[in-house]
Amino acid sequence: MRRPEHTLWEWGQTEYVEFVRLFCGELIGSGVSRDVFRCAIDDSLVIKIERDETERSFLQNMQEWLVWDWARTEPLGRWLAPCRAISRNGRVLVQERTKPASEKAMAEVPEIFEDASTKNFGRLRGRVVCHDYGLLLWWSMPSITDRLREKVYED
Repeated sequence: MRRPEHTLWEWGQTEYVEFVRLFCGELIGSGVSRDVFRCAIDDSLVIKIERDETERSFLQNMQEWLVWDWARTEPLGRWLAPCRAISRNGRVLVQERTKPASEKAMAEVPEIFEDASTKNFGRLRGRVVCHDYGLLLWWSMPSITDRLREKVYED
């Protein structure tokens, strides 16, 4: 099983290793500032961990949580994988796990998602959803929602 070579910001190596061994299954992805693991105790979830790289860190987990918290009751929420929990310091985020989306399914994604690729999207309960929206500019959500309201999307 592949493991990241870095630690969390304030965690010692021992705490990090124990957390990963207990809750994190296979490492299924790595991005600019975080690693994504299959959740070892619930296969329907993933665990996203921010890495200790402050010069490259964008606090993606916190941004993703804020976007989800705001958008879940808006039209945009239909296009996002739900977040289920976040740690107090924002370094650990739990999100619903998606299944891979095909290129054909990506045709369903609204144009407002500029980085619409299969690496950022997946299928969840029969729908295409974005599972990597930590860099989505949450302060622009009202204008995105207004544009989504102009279109009708089936659930």
